[in-house]
Amino acid sequence: MREIFAADFKDRIVHHVLVDELERYWEPVFIHDSYACRRGKGIHHAVARLQQFIRQGSSNGQQRLWYLQLDIKNYFMSIDKAVLFSLLKAHIDSVEVLWLTQLLVFHDCKQDYTYKGRPGLLQ
Repeated sequence: MREIFAADFKDRIVHHVLVDELERYWEPVFIHDSYACRRGKGIHHAVARLQQFIRQGSSNGQQRLWYLQLDIKNYFMSIDKAVLFSLLKAHIDSVEVLWLTQLLVFHDCKQDYTYKGRPGLLQ
């Protein structure tokens, strides 16, 4: 079982506006092989890059490769929001963007949500 919090449609629009603002600060410092939620990247590019690494590392399928797959339980819920906000704040020069960033970073999705799962589960 996994707990998933998904923003409502209207909130997601606001998130996209903020991401568009913050991207100009953070896009230049991301590593090349970071694919999630980036323009010109995505799952298809990530898979193609993985296939390239597999071909290179295995000498085109001639050598065995090992990999590690993991999922860190409650990773996003455990992020120190004060540290995250201080990292973001150092690069934001707009008062409005800073306000919205602070509002969203410190929002506690466990406090105000609407359960939309199957009846009887986790209730």
